[in-house]
Amino acid sequence: MENWQAMRERMGRFPRTILIILALVIFNPLPAQWSAEGVVSDLKSATVTVITYDEDGGALTRGCGFFTGEDGHLVTNRHVIEGSHHAEVRFPDGQSYAVEGVIAEDVEADLIKLSVDVPAQSLKVFPVAPLPAKVGERIVVIGPQKGARDSSREVLTGNIAAVRNIGGFGTIIEMSAAVSAGFSGSPVVNMKGEVVGITTFQVLRKGEFNFAVPASRLENLIPKPGKEIQKWEQERRFKSNGSNEELYLDGVHLLWCKDWKAALVCLDEVVEDNPLYVVAYPLIAYCNMELERWQEAIDAYYQSLLINPSDGWAYHNIAVCYGKLERWGEAMAAYRQAIRLAPDNVHSYCGLGMAYVKIGSWEDASVNFRKAVQLDPGFSEAHYGLGLSYWVADDMDAAWRQYHILKKLDERLADDLLGYLKE
Repeated sequence: MENWQAMRERMGRFPRTILIILALVIFNPLPAQWSAEGVVSDLKSATVTVITYDEDGGALTRGCGFFTGEDGHLVTNRHVIEGSHHAEVRFPDGQSYAVEGVIAEDVEADLIKLSVDVPAQSLKVFPVAPLPAKVGERIVVIGPQKGARDSSREVLTGNIAAVRNIGGFGTIIEMSAAVSAGFSGSPVVNMKGEVVGITTFQVLRKGEFNFAVPASRLENLIPKPGKEIQKWEQERRFKSNGSNEELYLDGVHLLWCKDWKAALVCLDEVVEDNPLYVVAYPLIAYCNMELERWQEAIDAYYQSLLINPSDGWAYHNIAVCYGKLERWGEAMAAYRQAIRLAPDNVHSYCGLGMAYVKIGSWEDASVNFRKAVQLDPGFSEAHYGLGLSYWVADDMDAAWRQYHILKKLDERLADDLLGYLKE
């Protein structure tokens, strides 16, 4: 099968000016199963409004936030706090509490964790979804009521439109709920009352994009000794000066919105100015893969491996690119290295099997397809490859068994295999 699905595996990254939604795990846990009405009701009472101020006390921005962790720390979007002197959180009942300091941040994910001295009885928590968000899953998002100056809430419903895996960053979520700027930092909650992500919003020339960072990203927010917002902001500006951070994040943003060429312009400029800006190389490679510039992607991945030589996914993607160039020997070498570094990666075993198919080494191919099936019995591409291997070996009983398994997993691949078996 020429368009081998295992060879489309790619990873990437994620953008800047976003609105996100997170997960909650703390005091007074909410029920594990909710009705839709219960989700909305508890979401309204469990989120807070984050208001930032300048040095003279003038209001700057508004966003949303929620409390998480045993210590009851607040999570919101990093860009909500940027440029401010101090901030407060306001509950739906009008009670306000000052933000004491910044204790953790994830720059790329636009997340920040804040300490706030709030009575424990005022805190409510959503459980974090134990499984990743699924396409089509219904969600609820909450933010400030348009035009309202108080803590009135607006509730939006929608579903998960897409889940994309971006190398060097991880997963991003696209959703149908059309959030707006004030929703920054509000949790995206499924119909079980579990937080699946952190809402993001972006409008570009090409249209409107609604993104969320997975709730699992909260694990990166490891608390450290707190800094007052004023001091944190001074340090942020100092670090940003001449660091190309803004240009890099613009590139990430454009990549999220699938503007590969514009993203490359930003990211290439970053590494031209500072070749040691290593986090940019996987993104440069990813953009080049999307643009089918296979050799440029290979070069960028090898550059990133000079800094992180144990990145199994980089070797996997290098192998994918070599396969696209039909350089099967180099592809197989890269797949083997990917497997050495990540022995549980079924995609690399399947890709290596396909490379063996391309050079006519069916016995070696079947070994790798069988290994992929052992690791993941539901991996349809591996069953397809194994079925082809048995067909070539004239083991028709085994080939038909793979067909019947595949019929339950992927109708399209099953029909394709059937075409061979009937010959």
